[in-house]
Amino acid sequence: MGVFTYSREENTAACELANQVPERIKRRRRAELMEVQGEISLEKNRDLVGREIEVMVEGAAPGRATRLRARTSAQAPEIDGMVLLSGEAEPGDIVRARIERATTYDLHGRITGAVAQL
Repeated sequence: MGVFTYSREENTAACELANQVPERIKRRRRAELMEVQGEISLEKNRDLVGREIEVMVEGAAPGRATRLRARTSAQAPEIDGMVLLSGEAEPGDIVRARIERATTYDLHGRITGAVAQL
């Protein structure tokens, strides 16, 4: 889930409504929602620990020469978390990975086998 604070857009009905919500309240509400969402995300990611899943390798993980960055079919680039992998594969490879650790938005695992190469 992504949460954005409302901002007035010209030529929209909401832009002209009276009693606009103050910025500090918008920021507080966003922070509260993101805190709850973080707890939900962590719980869902922890459910994957110990499982094998298919992921597509994107390339080297940022700042980690020995790790690969991959995504599940449910993770969108630049929006969702990622899967950080140990093992060897090329960008575009679809591999099986055993998830060994979970954080709020990212999964950590190791490659256990190849599924397909693109």
